[in-house]
Amino acid sequence: PLRSAFKQAPLCMLRVIALTMTGSVLYYLGFIYLPEYLSLSHFLSRNEALSFQSYCLTAMLILVPLGGWVCDRIGRRRAYLLMTASCLIGSVPIFWLLQQKSLGAIVFALILLILISSLEQGTTSATVVEQFPTSLRYSGISPSYNITQAIFGGTAPATALFLMSFFN
Repeated sequence: PLRSAFKQAPLCMLRVIALTMTGSVLYYLGFIYLPEYLSLSHFLSRNEALSFQSYCLTAMLILVPLGGWVCDRIGRRRAYLLMTASCLIGSVPIFWLLQQKSLGAIVFALILLILISSLEQGTTSATVVEQFPTSLRYSGISPSYNITQAIFGGTAPATALFLMSFFN
């Protein structure tokens, strides 16, 4: 089946890679790197930073289905463009808020992050599945999605750490 996916649907696989790049970087930065960043760079302890992460992930249990609902209401393309624009526009204020030594600023940044991430997950999940015919769906999505997660998401925390050490 994997060979069939590469032969019959290479453009679909490339679309899945493109669709999942932004979300993988967002998720890995927000939920893998961010607790470490908060505990090393701010007045939060590691346990407090991990607690905030747990609260965010718990809130996403409700918000991701709402992101999917928004996607269904306004359309996949508009929802994805909204999410991508939110990532691009929101990343600077979010990181600026995270650098403030204020618990309120950090909480507000985390709220913005989970709203954007929830819209991304609610949108991308449905959009990715629709890229393939049913017969190639599993064998097409699996390598495309997982390779993207490994390359873009997996390297995002290390890249962020490098950039932080380089610019500080």
